[in-house]
Amino acid sequence: MIKLVLAGTSGYGAVYLKFLLDEPVRYDFKLMGVVDPFVEKSPYYNRLIDMKVPMYNNMEDFYKENEADLAIISSPIQFHATQTEIALINRSNVLCEKPMCAGPDDIEKMISFKTKYKNFVEIGFQWSHAQPVLSLKKDILSGLFGKALQYKTLVLWPRNHDYFNRNNWAGKIKYKDGSYILDSVANNATAHYLHNMFFLAGDTMQNSASPVLSQCILAKANNIENYDTITVKGKIGDNIDMYFVAAHPVSENIGPVFELKFEKATVSYHAQQQSEIIAEFTDGQIKNYGDPTLGDSNKLWICMDKILDPDIELPCTVDTASNHAKFIYKLYKSCEIKSFKEESVFIKNIRNKPITIVEGLDNALLNCYFKMEMIPDYFLKV
Repeated sequence: MIKLVLAGTSGYGAVYLKFLLDEPVRYDFKLMGVVDPFVEKSPYYNRLIDMKVPMYNNMEDFYKENEADLAIISSPIQFHATQTEIALINRSNVLCEKPMCAGPDDIEKMISFKTKYKNFVEIGFQWSHAQPVLSLKKDILSGLFGKALQYKTLVLWPRNHDYFNRNNWAGKIKYKDGSYILDSVANNATAHYLHNMFFLAGDTMQNSASPVLSQCILAKANNIENYDTITVKGKIGDNIDMYFVAAHPVSENIGPVFELKFEKATVSYHAQQQSEIIAEFTDGQIKNYGDPTLGDSNKLWICMDKILDPDIELPCTVDTASNHAKFIYKLYKSCEIKSFKEESVFIKNIRNKPITIVEGLDNALLNCYFKMEMIPDYFLKV
């Protein structure tokens, strides 16, 4: 039997509870406890009560009474490093939800755990655990497509006011104690897809590529500290051109979309137009890798597999995920956050929920994606 503890029971913590309690059981496991000072807000609160799952306000109190083979950390970003270390000190393995953490101190702390503790820490970027993505990466590394030339990704995901008001850290740069959060469109909702380019450009199945920043514009329309819109370009891996655009103050849900250009093929995915990752070779051949969104729970099952079989290689360790965390901090240090001009910003009701929209931004960012350009200056305050 695999003993589990879950830190965080709302948000993505509720998704983990869905994996464990509502999907077909793949393992003999026991939920030894949940750690959440606001557990009553969880959609699974009554189920947890009925199951008599012990509830704790902090990790220390859980470990005073219990033990766990795997600690699942799905708490706010600013707690990831501290809770991960508490779990490791108490001989648990860790599945920490993305992003790994924020800020240089926590990044270095997380990296140090590899030599400081014997148990594993896996980071929950779900596409890095999806079989279609892993199969694609294997083919990239084999040289099937030839040299990689250009990776680009677009994600336009509307988020209403409830999203930014759902807790006391959404859109914040730092927590009240001064620790970094850096919550943004690129470090939360669309982080998977930025990291995916770094992951696919890595030179081994477990490595990711370290990006080099060349140009970036960060902007915001919502009343938050950090940015809700980003266009960024640079280089990754073996001199691959990299481009990423993501935004929340938009009207239509578009993406994730990506296009990876190689000497011998183009690999593409568009969530609204094709449900699979498709490689089209220059000679007309097609290879279908499947739907990367199926099996979002794979990261959990892979960690359980690792507990039962220590020889299994994990695809997304702290080393793998650290390039994303470092890049997010580099953006914070290198790029000012601009505001959209007031005359282009308005509030619209979508499904009876207010959402802040920048008029014309959807089409402008689609055009930016095709041309790999920055947010046009005419949208931004000087």
